[in-house]
Amino acid sequence: MKNLLVKMFGDPELSSNREKFGKFEGYTSIALNLLLFIIKLVFGLLSHSYALIADSFHSLSDILTSVIVIVSFKLSSQPPDKEHPYGHGRIEYISTLIIAILLILVGFEFARISITRIMKPKEVIFTPLVLIIVILTIVLKELMARLSFYIGKIIKSETLMADAWHHRSDAISSVLVVISFISVYFGLFAIDGIASFIIALFITYIGINILKKSVNILIGTAPSANVIKNIKDIALHNNDNVISVHDVIINTYGKLSIGSLHIVIPDTLNLVTAHAISDSIEKMIKSEMNMDITVHIDPIDNKDNLLRNLHTYLNSIISGDKNYIEFHDLHILRKDQKISIYFELVFRRSDMNNKEYLIGLLEEKIKHTFNEIDEIYIEVDPEYTY
Repeated sequence: MKNLLVKMFGDPELSSNREKFGKFEGYTSIALNLLLFIIKLVFGLLSHSYALIADSFHSLSDILTSVIVIVSFKLSSQPPDKEHPYGHGRIEYISTLIIAILLILVGFEFARISITRIMKPKEVIFTPLVLIIVILTIVLKELMARLSFYIGKIIKSETLMADAWHHRSDAISSVLVVISFISVYFGLFAIDGIASFIIALFITYIGINILKKSVNILIGTAPSANVIKNIKDIALHNNDNVISVHDVIINTYGKLSIGSLHIVIPDTLNLVTAHAISDSIEKMIKSEMNMDITVHIDPIDNKDNLLRNLHTYLNSIISGDKNYIEFHDLHILRKDQKISIYFELVFRRSDMNNKEYLIGLLEEKIKHTFNEIDEIYIEVDPEYTY
């Protein structure tokens, strides 16, 4: 199926083609949801089933979200401008946020009316035709959900994933309608309102989860541990002069990912060689991970015996202590027959309240092992991505 979609709309990695994928999902959803809304509303009114009527308005809400999907893809595909040099990709996250809020509001309204139906139940008129319509709705909505999930994964769109949940929640709510019909057969008339209330809870639950995820993305979330590992592996394993990698920072703007990282290299390398190393790493990360990364160089004197011993010692302590994550930028300053060392230390956020104590403890250990060191300067570095 992917080959067919690619043949229709082109390479999904291109922004212009990505818009075509998103609009295809949006227009398909509008057409099918409009049809389902009309069918379910008509037969819900005829059968006096609030569960079916609620289900029809859920389909109508899917039409609204699909309109939002189409508009968001149109706006987010606009090229960068003076006010938005990184493009408009985050508009897609805003549309996901709107879809989530709509889901929650629909869920609250259904819950309110469902409680009334539970307290004052009415008999549901059951017909085989209505059952057939509901079953067809289940099948069709699940197919729509899978299409949205599939396209969402191809173009890596959180908005389409949210729209897919709209479709799937509609399918599940239709399953509850079938349950209400079966229950009425046994004289349990209040089950129609109960089924509607369950639908409301489910819609609200999905909406809250999508809301939390979209808000987190807009605020700024750390990349996955796997992404960080891949970036570090590219930097470390493609050049023997790279000693270590730290301070990996990634920011996302829709499909655009930009960031920076620090590499430690010997200070004996000249500027031309150092620049060639950083340039090579930037190009490899761009080629393999499609990220625009700026590489910062931290030179280190790897021929200094004290520095090497300190590096080994700190590695042994920090790797065996769960309070610390890592250290970097270790330097030695020799002046007026005094030896001072400086390095940056990264704590786990849960241990930040004890950082003064932990720093003091580490300083004592260093001075006890290396009594030639006169002064120690430790700077706490933020825990960006580790």
